[in-house]
Amino acid sequence: GFTSLKRHVRPHMLRIAYATYLYQQAGLKLLDIKRLLGHASIATTEGYIRSQTNHVRDILNRLSA
Repeated sequence: GFTSLKRHVRPHMLRIAYATYLYQQAGLKLLDIKRLLGHASIATTEGYIRSQTNHVRDILNRLSA
């Protein structure tokens, strides 16, 4: 559960995890994810996914453990 995490999970981290999940696992297009998250720029959405992939995978693994 949450107590096994070495650091605090913040809501922003969950938004990044959600965006990455939608892109990698659910197959949604970036434009659809951008709209869901309310981003003004597609570059913001791309940054979520590109820069956080490994970090997010670690968070998701810990949450599902």
